[in-house]
Amino acid sequence: MKYNHVVLVDLDNIPKDEIKLALKEFSEGSFGLETCLSIMWKNNLKTKACCAGEYGDYDEAYILMDEKVDLFRYLSEDLLNNDMVAIEKIYDKQRISFCGTIDEKEQLLKELANCIIAGKKNHDQLVQKKVKKRL
Repeated sequence: MKYNHVVLVDLDNIPKDEIKLALKEFSEGSFGLETCLSIMWKNNLKTKACCAGEYGDYDEAYILMDEKVDLFRYLSEDLLNNDMVAIEKIYDKQRISFCGTIDEKEQLLKELANCIIAGKKNHDQLVQKKVKKRL
């Protein structure tokens, strides 16, 4: 595997002809995560790390970004009110996490992709309330 390893990969350093390979490797076989990452990258929402959460010690799916990435403004009320979704700010990073079965996580990742396609929302109060909750 060229891209899916412990070291963070700067998206700007991935050659254009290797984007599809990087998406496949980062998504760890998760179609929902691959779709979500692809849409995020196309909308200049750069990710730092991610996990499909399907195997090993880590069962949460997550996407990690710099705090400058305005991902939380894209979230629908459904995602913000869903107990299987957590958003958190960690130092200069922010993270969205999904728990549940593999199928539930896939569905939540696809919903996130659809939220990004739909555009920014104005749910600032819901976002502030959600950031304080953990899974």
